[in-house]
Amino acid sequence: MSLCLLDSLSQGLDYQDIMRKFLEWYDEGAYTPYGEVFDIGGTTREALERFVKGTPPLNCGGSSERDNGNGGIL
Repeated sequence: MSLCLLDSLSQGLDYQDIMRKFLEWYDEGAYTPYGEVFDIGGTTREALERFVKGTPPLNCGGSSERDNGNGGIL
């Protein structure tokens, strides 16, 4: 996810693009050495699923105290 973020930010700040790159990572294994994603946390998965369903990027994160894992930082 850090590579996705870096790639996106190298073109400027665009939250839609960041989320699209996260989805490429999640769905296709983009930015991974073997084209395979492993150990995705629940907070990250839920945020990506919200985005796919049409939630704006800045509203995709959870709001409970349990939504503060490492993936929540990205």
